[in-house]
Amino acid sequence: MNSLFIMYLDSFTNIVLIVSLSLVLIVIIGILVFLITKKIRKRKNTLKGNFYNLDDIYTALGGKDNIISHQINGTRLTLVLRDYKKVDREKLRSLGVERVLLMSNKYILVGEHLDKINEKLN
Repeated sequence: MNSLFIMYLDSFTNIVLIVSLSLVLIVIIGILVFLITKKIRKRKNTLKGNFYNLDDIYTALGGKDNIISHQINGTRLTLVLRDYKKVDREKLRSLGVERVLLMSNKYILVGEHLDKINEKLN
């Protein structure tokens, strides 16, 4: 009888431990999914609207006179500028640019909605 009670207690303890760990895992996964979807939603809302104006774009790129040429290619906007030191990378990020690459004499902006910026520059 005593050994039967110990086996029952061990089984019960294992079940409680497994259920507890499962609940903790479910809560952690739920928090991660919530945070990821919140970040994605925030990014989509930021990029969805045409919320910036031409002055913001020119300011981020160092002024209208600083832009020699620009060309869009998918998610990349290639710019040839007079002075690359005038570019405000933080301002570009606020306009939806994910990455800024400097290659020889060109600035390459990478992002999903750069076609809107390119249209504004035309």
